[in-house]
Amino acid sequence: MQTSTLVIEQAASGWVAHRFGEDPVAMRGLDADALPQGLIEFASHVARRLGQSSAQCTMVVTHENSEAKPTRGSAGFIVPLTRTLALAYLAPANWDKFLVLEMGARPVASLAMRHDGSLREERLAGATLEELISLVKMLEVRFMLVHSTEPFVTTPDFFPETSGLQIESVHNAGAIVEGARRAATHFERGSGVWQVASGHTRMRANHTSSYDLYRPNLATFDLNEDTLERIVSSRPVFFVIDQVIEAMHGSAIRCYGRKRLNMIGEFVCAGTEAEKTVKMAEDICRAALSAGLRRDGLIVAVGGGVTLDVAGFAASILRRGVRYVRVPTTLIGLVDVSVGVKQAVNAFGTKNVLGSFYPPLACVLDYGFLKTLPACHIAAGFSEVIKMAILCDGPLFEEIERHGPTLTFSSFQEPKEVGMRIAETAELLMMQELAPNLFEDDLARRVDFGHTFSPVIEIDSDFRISHGEAVGLDMLLSTAIAANCGLCNSDVLDRLARLLDALSLPVWHEEMPSPSRLMIALSKARDHRGGALNLVVPRSAGSVAFLQDVSVEELVRACNDLQRFAITERLASPNPMERSDGPSLSI
Repeated sequence: MQTSTLVIEQAASGWVAHRFGEDPVAMRGLDADALPQGLIEFASHVARRLGQSSAQCTMVVTHENSEAKPTRGSAGFIVPLTRTLALAYLAPANWDKFLVLEMGARPVASLAMRHDGSLREERLAGATLEELISLVKMLEVRFMLVHSTEPFVTTPDFFPETSGLQIESVHNAGAIVEGARRAATHFERGSGVWQVASGHTRMRANHTSSYDLYRPNLATFDLNEDTLERIVSSRPVFFVIDQVIEAMHGSAIRCYGRKRLNMIGEFVCAGTEAEKTVKMAEDICRAALSAGLRRDGLIVAVGGGVTLDVAGFAASILRRGVRYVRVPTTLIGLVDVSVGVKQAVNAFGTKNVLGSFYPPLACVLDYGFLKTLPACHIAAGFSEVIKMAILCDGPLFEEIERHGPTLTFSSFQEPKEVGMRIAETAELLMMQELAPNLFEDDLARRVDFGHTFSPVIEIDSDFRISHGEAVGLDMLLSTAIAANCGLCNSDVLDRLARLLDALSLPVWHEEMPSPSRLMIALSKARDHRGGALNLVVPRSAGSVAFLQDVSVEELVRACNDLQRFAITERLASPNPMERSDGPSLSI
């Protein structure tokens, strides 16, 4: 099926708009000086001028480098491109690194790099011939694409044969527009995370699977807030509500449901890991059917990660799948659970062993719910934020070190602007990590950091160790193993331990499993990851690696390191050991 793509090109005579199968249209009188800030408004204006309300993908091609990122607005996806990047999409698919040279009065060159199917460029505006030749040699570039509208201009003679370059020339006057259209196909069908102009974000794994994350302006169930109403429209709605949330917000939810939604019923569940079972999912399905939930109806889950998980699993199996919406009310739910597509319940003594990949229709991310959370729940959610900082953002880790304790003990209210920046950064980083591998085709996942030992830690404590606490302990064990192997500096372990302590999260616990039980956790991780351990360990704050083998001796040493931290630094151990040097564990 042909998609609707609009290409807006900055030509010498002004802005020109191109549509498939039609002659270009000169767009006179448009003020594009505000680019990239005015990108959405500009593209929307062009679409209206051409008699259409929107386009599936609008490619805005400019002369100069633009820092604007792909966005979504009233004119569909808006993607800024330089002319050289548009040309790069004409290069053969097997070119992973190449030069793009646009001939003209002032030749312009870019270095294009292909990664996971995406093309990126490093603008080389103003580069001299000598600098280009030097770059080719230094980076071992083997390919070059040359564009000129003049047919008599052939491949540049100034690149010596010794450069080893394979050079292809393009003389088509419409090459830039054609390259932009090919780029549009990539953005329409590829995976990615899209910032949305109206205050929400779109996650897309491919052209058949996408969902939106909304940030309402008011409280979700404020009668003047229409976000949830716009999502569900007139479809029948069945609510699944965490019992704690029901006690605090039940009246507001029911009032909103009666006045703004087609609410047909509700189910109140115990949002605890012990209750996250197949029976609970069956009870939700039974109640939804009794309330008359049709195939075109929706389940709206309101609560923490457990409630979202079990309600999502119920939605995925009811009538072979009814749509559902997540409204997370905890920090873990906001920055972690709602970002992915996994739903699961606990069974057979194993955490999340029964489940499904089932994208929600949408998520409503309302950080106002955090105002009523106790510090221990905020701290537990910070474990997942810290995880993302260690994975890929060292400055974020530093910001959590500075502000995490204050945010934890103020229910994420002070300093509020910093808290939102930290949370939204973690949320976006998580989406960017998940988008290319949303359905886990690749089982080596960086986001599994903190989730190798933690399932056994939770289960062996009969869930008295919460998920967030278990993730923190898991990250510490993995970091201690990395430090002892020389993969990271011991300072990384020190900083992580001190940060967790400052948030009142434990660095050791009296109900920690024995090293032999933790070895079983590694075995279960291999089963879950297709036979490979893929233990994620940090190299530094912002960089990680995978380990494929851990000995029991290494695990014992890591456990002893954590116990010593708990004693010498008086960190959060429920029953601190009396001996000053701490006990030594054995198998």
